[in-house]
Amino acid sequence: MTLNRAFMVRILKLTRNRMSKSRLERESGLSTLTLKHIDDGTIQDIKLSHVVKVTKVLKMSLSEFFDDEVFDFDKLII
Repeated sequence: MTLNRAFMVRILKLTRNRMSKSRLERESGLSTLTLKHIDDGTIQDIKLSHVVKVTKVLKMSLSEFFDDEVFDFDKLII
């Protein structure tokens, strides 16, 4: 799995039953297009600021965000 896809999978896991995608976009300041480009690989390297914006909205630390099997470094394609 690519890092971009892992990021999007993690967001989907965390927001399911908690908030809508549009609410996450609105509160984080990330546009629908930015998230689409991250997901489809148009944006090849996710900015740390993107991750921070998402974690702030979800009220979690970066370590909590990355503490998931989707970020298993042995399986990530970078």
